[in-house]
Amino acid sequence: RAHLLRHRAARRQRVACARRTLAYPDPGLTRTSMGNWERLVWNQRDALLAGLTVTAEVCVISFACAIAGGLLNITIKSLGALAKSGTTRVEGVTEYAEAPKNKGLNLMQGPGYDQESTPALVAGGATVIVFTTGNGTTIGNAIAPVIKLASNNRVFEKMNRDIDISAGNIIEGTETIDEVGEKVFEHIKDVASGEIITKAEENKHREFQFWAEQTVTL
Repeated sequence: RAHLLRHRAARRQRVACARRTLAYPDPGLTRTSMGNWERLVWNQRDALLAGLTVTAEVCVISFACAIAGGLLNITIKSLGALAKSGTTRVEGVTEYAEAPKNKGLNLMQGPGYDQESTPALVAGGATVIVFTTGNGTTIGNAIAPVIKLASNNRVFEKMNRDIDISAGNIIEGTETIDEVGEKVFEHIKDVASGEIITKAEENKHREFQFWAEQTVTL
């Protein structure tokens, strides 16, 4: 109870700070002299003026989860993405939500945030999404099925009602990359043929958000 009360008090403080910053901006206040919460709220104000709604607390929680997972900055996150990309040759690069012009592996420009990146892949023509996750996600889509693929068994076991399949046996040494790859491929075929549905479809997850380049995102 004491922890809950402290959490509510801290949240009231952040809300008050947000209202104060948005409603009464100090002309002498600069971004470098702002506190962390004031800076976040000011960034959200810019997003609101651009016609978009972003929740500051969601950004902070997401960053905290990333740091807890070992991602200290965007460079390390990008190196992880590179390591997961495999050895297939990249055939092309597309803008956000654009359809690829070449066959084979194509990369799309855009954010890593689940709710913004997934709709872009669907808009680009993807009919099935395989979303890899290390810390877990519940993302879904209203148009195309989203298969969540855990990189480790710990997260898969913890979130087995939300994650479809795990590649954790590769890390544990009980299966090879080729063996797990075959399982993932078969799972994709089963979903695409309608033989099974994804966890996101079972749980009615249909998160959806467009990315605008001028806004703060992950």
